[in-house]
Amino acid sequence: MVLCLVLGEEVTDRFIFDISVEMWTSMKISHLRDGIKEKASLSVPAHKIKLWKVAIPTKDMNDEKMKILINKSHESINVKEELGGELLDAEDSISSKIENVSADNHIHIIVKLPKPATTAGPSQQSVPQVALEPDEIFKNFLKSEHGKFLKAYIENNDPLPQYKSKTSLKTEVPATFNGDRPSLLLHNLPGSDIRQAITQVSSIRSAMGKAKNNLLVLLETSGCGKTRTCYELLCYNWGLYFIASRKGNGGSNDIEMIKNFVGIGDYLTEDYEENRKKVDHIARCAILSRLFILTHCIKSSSTFNPQRWTLLQVCQKIFGKLYNYSDDIFTQAIEMTFKGKFRSRYDPNKQRSLISPIIQTFKIPTSSFSNHCAVACGTGLGLLSLGETLGSLGIAKPDLDVDKFTNFGRWRNIAHVKEYVGPFVELTNDEYNQIYEHFCGRFRPIASIVEEILKGKKISDAVDGLWTILTCHRTNEQSHRFKG
Repeated sequence: MVLCLVLGEEVTDRFIFDISVEMWTSMKISHLRDGIKEKASLSVPAHKIKLWKVAIPTKDMNDEKMKILINKSHESINVKEELGGELLDAEDSISSKIENVSADNHIHIIVKLPKPATTAGPSQQSVPQVALEPDEIFKNFLKSEHGKFLKAYIENNDPLPQYKSKTSLKTEVPATFNGDRPSLLLHNLPGSDIRQAITQVSSIRSAMGKAKNNLLVLLETSGCGKTRTCYELLCYNWGLYFIASRKGNGGSNDIEMIKNFVGIGDYLTEDYEENRKKVDHIARCAILSRLFILTHCIKSSSTFNPQRWTLLQVCQKIFGKLYNYSDDIFTQAIEMTFKGKFRSRYDPNKQRSLISPIIQTFKIPTSSFSNHCAVACGTGLGLLSLGETLGSLGIAKPDLDVDKFTNFGRWRNIAHVKEYVGPFVELTNDEYNQIYEHFCGRFRPIASIVEEILKGKKISDAVDGLWTILTCHRTNEQSHRFKG
């Protein structure tokens, strides 16, 4: 259990939130945030709530942190500096950040709410408020901290931070956000230099050009290289990268935030077609905001290319850490699993997630939009759900009328593995045989083995560890760690 206090409320209004064993072992900070919002009956959207981990004794009124909570205006409290707080990221697991212990007379969580919207003063209340045009909104955006981050990213043109290994590396490899492991997913993405794609990009680009209904679906199992393929595809083409779940995919919480917005109050009703129109409008706003940012980047730098745009969309959090920026510059959107408010046109008796109206908008953002292709990608887009999802877009025979790409390839032979692994680590022929015999199919497992070796692990330990994870019960954290 954790003792919580909403910043701005009386210290005596603190409350206990019970964390079940199941929640503690398998859920994320975002789930904890949702539970605290409900427990405290908070009216603001959950994604606007910040949770800070602290340790403030409740029985010692002379404690400096307690004095600050009691005596200082909450608007002026710096939770990090004055209360020793650690901001909890939504994607972190609860067990990695919070100890599941009984109450110990300490406040464990400070709940910080967003600042309330500024209201018009008495002299302005009778004056009609005029909505700003998109270009005016974007000018204000560029003056904000978000615009400052964007300016730093464009002007500095910094590469991805490299992984700092305790051992010497044959070649530099980008690091993950936390810097605790190398990321081959981000290594040598094609850009303005001579680096070539290592995935089936050329075949997919050809398929995009022939795709009917402005839609191509990428289907395959986890670990086949879909994410890397999408990154390389974006490095060769100007494109917008939206994701339903940031875990393992990089990017912004675009889709998830649409859910948070449309889920407020009575925004959605039982009128399914009206709901479709509302989500269509919000999805178009998300597209427009991306295009405003892209246009600004291109105008601001003659060297800004698709690779830099891809890195901004995919690795914003990594660059934000470089420039002391912890927010998200992109309009966020809705979670794909939000069901119950949209009914399928393909089968009116079924309810479905919001992926359908969003894909519909991506297919046809406006009537004049042309020369584009919406590429839907993911392990979760199985053939059964694919028919239901695409059928709801008004396509009579989804399995026949929608183009699908499934040929992501596999390791052809040991020579193919050596070609990929050789630039990173030195292995003997026996070691190559060992990893090929265990993981000769999908690409991701061998890439994961290389990452573990770069971290300093013995190859036998790396192989045994991954083999155990792939063949035995996996925890959420392990599954994410080796996801392709």
